[in-house]
Amino acid sequence: MWVGCEEKDYDHTPPPDQGAIILENLTGDSLDVFVDGQSSGRLGEYDELAIDLDPGVHRVVLDQRHGVRYGTWDVDVVKGRLTVVRIRISTWDWREYDAEFSIQMP
Repeated sequence: MWVGCEEKDYDHTPPPDQGAIILENLTGDSLDVFVDGQSSGRLGEYDELAIDLDPGVHRVVLDQRHGVRYGTWDVDVVKGRLTVVRIRISTWDWREYDAEFSIQMP
């Protein structure tokens, strides 16, 4: 019997000619989200946030509310697809977030 991660289905479809970043917060932290230097909302504990964007590379920054943790990545957005970013606390440095990336169909 195989045991492992199953691909989760996300209930989001980006607008025509755009893609989306799905942020999945797997931490107990509340996060402020910035994309390309602009505030893009707040991501609650164990919550998800979908952000529709034009295709291309976008800079995503996460800042722990009332804390010191942070994370920053360049994320590829593909037209008509969901770029899923699963966020965890780093096992190497408790002040940073790690992320796992995948691209899925909506």
